[in-house]
Amino acid sequence: MGGYTKYFNLIHNRNGALFQGRFKSNLIDDDAYFLKIRPYTHVNHLVHDIPEGKKHLVLSSEQEYNTNNFVLVSETEAKALLDFYGGNENFKKECLDVVSFIREERGLISLLDEDPLP
Repeated sequence: MGGYTKYFNLIHNRNGALFQGRFKSNLIDDDAYFLKIRPYTHVNHLVHDIPEGKKHLVLSSEQEYNTNNFVLVSETEAKALLDFYGGNENFKKECLDVVSFIREERGLISLLDEDPLP
């Protein structure tokens, strides 16, 4: 695809990616953002309304935490996270709370926006 992109950009006097936007990343530099992003990545299929029949296409650590069979996540990291939340049930509850918050605040462009919760 790189050759076609170069050709297209040369012909149309432009630059940049054609088929996708550039990769974007944000530094997790405060605790509030970290506490939002971890549950979001764990159950993001709930935020984005992925149909039940397509959930098998979503790469998530949720099943690993449900079964305690860790492949994507290191067992050491998983145990530390569960200790932080006080167990798997508390972690699940926090994930669902974050999903609820994000879904209610769908107008926000980014999880980096100021948290309106006290």
